[in-house]
Amino acid sequence: MTSQQKTQLYSRSKENHRLTVGYTYFEEPDRLKQQINIWKRWPANVDIFLVDDGSEIFPAKDIIDSHLHLEDWQPTFQLWKCTRNLGFNSHGCRNLIAKYAQTDWLAFFDIDQIMYPSDAARLKKQKFDPEKIYRHSCYYDWKQLVLEPPGHINCFVIHKDLYWKAGGYDESFTGHHW
Repeated sequence: MTSQQKTQLYSRSKENHRLTVGYTYFEEPDRLKQQINIWKRWPANVDIFLVDDGSEIFPAKDIIDSHLHLEDWQPTFQLWKCTRNLGFNSHGCRNLIAKYAQTDWLAFFDIDQIMYPSDAARLKKQKFDPEKIYRHSCYYDWKQLVLEPPGHINCFVIHKDLYWKAGGYDESFTGHHW
């Protein structure tokens, strides 16, 4: 994505956070509202980084403005938006998360995958090897299904340096790059 194709809409981040949890969003307001209710119970010192992949009907900003109000003892939050709908661009959104995250550790999730407060707390304290990628089980409540490890192929925890060493996500199929 070029700089004209992305915009930071909202940020309430703090320095010294250990973990950024990145989500991509596109036109799924009910799932975003469900995530917001869970995020409100997450611990502090976790940065939630949401990228709206060009939603026009249900922009994430409208939902965030009306449903997300975080206190200092809760996680911090950033919202970015791709200013054009590029089609299936979640890979570009993940590259944007990795580029602008203020932490070294990144956890990537799809908007329909739930991480409960105790899991977020565990991840922020976990000692990870920066040369490894970590996969995990995940829960789809809309399917009432738990995917045991290794879970969903697109959801993992990784050190930012290793992410870029591996080349990030290939955006060539959309024809746009960050």
